[in-house]
Amino acid sequence: MRTARTWASLTVATAVSACVCGCQFTGFGSLPLPFTKGTGSGTYTVTAEMSNASTLPPNAEVTVGDITVGTVTAIRYSDWRADLTISLPDRIRLPANATAAIGQKSLLGAEYVELAAPTGAEKPAGRLAGGDVIPLSRTSTYPSAEDVLSTLSSVLNGGGLNQLSTITSELNKALGGHEEQVRELLGNLRTLAVSLNQQRGQIIATISDLNDLAAEVRKQDAMLSQAIDSIPSGLAVLNQDKADLTRALGAVSNLSTVADRVVNESSQNLLANLRDLRPAVTKLADAGHNLVGSLSVLPTFPFTRNTVMHGMKGDYGNLVATFDLTLPKLEKTWLAGETSGKPAAVGGKSSSAADNPLTAPLKNLPSGLKPSPSPSRSSAPGGGSGGLGGILGGLTGGKG
Repeated sequence: MRTARTWASLTVATAVSACVCGCQFTGFGSLPLPFTKGTGSGTYTVTAEMSNASTLPPNAEVTVGDITVGTVTAIRYSDWRADLTISLPDRIRLPANATAAIGQKSLLGAEYVELAAPTGAEKPAGRLAGGDVIPLSRTSTYPSAEDVLSTLSSVLNGGGLNQLSTITSELNKALGGHEEQVRELLGNLRTLAVSLNQQRGQIIATISDLNDLAAEVRKQDAMLSQAIDSIPSGLAVLNQDKADLTRALGAVSNLSTVADRVVNESSQNLLANLRDLRPAVTKLADAGHNLVGSLSVLPTFPFTRNTVMHGMKGDYGNLVATFDLTLPKLEKTWLAGETSGKPAAVGGKSSSAADNPLTAPLKNLPSGLKPSPSPSRSSAPGGGSGGLGGILGGLTGGKG
């Protein structure tokens, strides 16, 4: 009877324990532990929604800045997520938009919950209070040891890691025997990089100028579009006039051929004419100063500047004129001063009488009509020379 009574007592105790614990009993680890951080009086609780908390142990630590400040007092699952009840002491102050993450202390260490203020563009706002919920959008999970190992396994088995051997062997085949060329190439690349680095200011300025040019082109977009649209019509006109343009180019080619032949055939005559003009042009250049002075006198003769300024004395004018009409003087004055017996210097070179355009026509006269020798310089009246005095002397009986 005593044995039966003992078994009945154990059965009732087990049933009562099952009723008290309910269906959520997952082991003694799920029961609250004494002396844990953030529990007891002077604390507040918040809820963090996690997408996965299957490996998070009950009574897990809660840290803020790598310091344990609280405890996960309960884990409930609903709507395909885990709701963590976190107990924190009142002295822990966090912003209302705080974040929560599940991490692992070491490769084989226990997992914990990390609370922190938001980072990045989002600024901390408000204050986290009891009963607040940290939604899924602000929670995350660090990769666990299982995730790392599974990822490494996929890389080693099917991630292409075995192809590194093929890549290495092919590189060795490509570079084998070309080490010097590769070293030279690397040196040239280094020189290029250094040169580009030294000229980065000019490169940036050039890019800036190109940007300005692009902006100006963008401003003229309508005009450029109109010009491009008008190009087809212009090409059509050129296409229509293609035959005329071809004939015009052919005529220009023929003209150049004819002009070249004319120039080649007339070059000797042209040079001869220029050589004949040289003495006259030389004498004209020698008389240039006097010619310019006479041009200032002839339009106002006889009332020249000197006459008006120096000749007028009150109400009358003085005029002194000397007329020398001797043949040597006329020859010197009006016939360019050709000298007899001496070849005239033309262009720095002496020329004979045959080169003189004024006496050259007389060289073919019959002997009876040729002029007699001209008198010497000392015997000519007026001190003039007689380049053509022989002609006039022959006509006047040898006298001036």
